[in-house]
Amino acid sequence: MKDDQLDLPGNFCRMQHGPWRVRDVRSGTASDEASQFRSLFRRFDGDELNDWNESKQRKMGKLGLVTNIYEDDTVTMVFEDLERWDFPLEALEPSAPEFVKGFRFVVEPDAASGA
Repeated sequence: MKDDQLDLPGNFCRMQHGPWRVRDVRSGTASDEASQFRSLFRRFDGDELNDWNESKQRKMGKLGLVTNIYEDDTVTMVFEDLERWDFPLEALEPSAPEFVKGFRFVVEPDAASGA
């Protein structure tokens, strides 16, 4: 297995850097959705880095780029708003989208130079 690939738990596909979608569990009331989404993080209950939080909840259904893959079956993702969050693999859709439109990262010239 390559360093940039991990098996998804329960699925026999490979986790790779690139675009992945945060699992969308919208069905029912907002409290039901929050509870269902939060349950995807149960392996990391109380872990400040990997556990659920409200900011991660707002990423539900959103597309992000996997930038780091870890041996504990978590990934770091960066989103279009440039927020970075760690997610357990259980919180991701099992397959990467094949077509991505409108996902751009823009670096301001002054920001790139540090001025």
